[in-house]
Amino acid sequence: HKLAEEKIAKSEKNLRRAQEVAHVGSWIWHTGTNEMEMSDELFNILGQKMEDGVPPIDIEAKLVHPDDRERLQKSITRCLKEKKPYSLDYRIYRLKDGMMRHLHIETEIEEIPGSENLVIYGSVQDITDRKNAMKELDHSRGELRRLTSHLQEAIENERIVIAREIHDDLGQTLSALKLDIGWIKKRILPDQGIVAEKLSDMSMLITNSIQAVKKISQEMRPIILDDIGLKSTMEWHASKFQERTNIQCNLSIELED
Repeated sequence: HKLAEEKIAKSEKNLRRAQEVAHVGSWIWHTGTNEMEMSDELFNILGQKMEDGVPPIDIEAKLVHPDDRERLQKSITRCLKEKKPYSLDYRIYRLKDGMMRHLHIETEIEEIPGSENLVIYGSVQDITDRKNAMKELDHSRGELRRLTSHLQEAIENERIVIAREIHDDLGQTLSALKLDIGWIKKRILPDQGIVAEKLSDMSMLITNSIQAVKKISQEMRPIILDDIGLKSTMEWHASKFQERTNIQCNLSIELED
């Protein structure tokens, strides 16, 4: 008998230690007598003193965050009515220091034969650190999304500047050269056929260069994107794709102008 008592005491000590490490408390609620048993760690989680005993359920309910009370109460009511366990997260304000803590509750139900009364077993885990870590992670992800958006916007702005410089400056320079070649061709002597032929080749080369400049600037940043908007630009892009590939392309775009 003595050895059995020592073994039970050791098991209870190990259980208390395990609950402290995991920040998990446990409770048993006898609905017939409305009695509640709570583990040592649950007292600690709720910020209550063990020597004060288990507080009445209505006092415990006042610890729950006002925004979570109705949801918790509905879960308890459904549990008693339908005899089904419940699981949920909710917040409380500790009695000891008033700090808000995030808790996760899991329950199991034992029906008493021949009675409507129940024995409900519950575990409560303090998940505040996990919630705070998730909040910080969400904040970091938000910062990363904003940074990515900012970088993308910076890249787009740079592409706009470069595309316009290529289209305007280089394109105008090439166009001016083509006009100059035309001016020279009109003024060469009839016996200078070789020179005229060379100028024609140069003019063709410049014409190809102008087309290449237009293509490069449009691929970097289509000018029509700023002039007529995304929808019309996508339609233009699709038509060009069809011309190059002979592949039928149908667009379904639901965008406001």
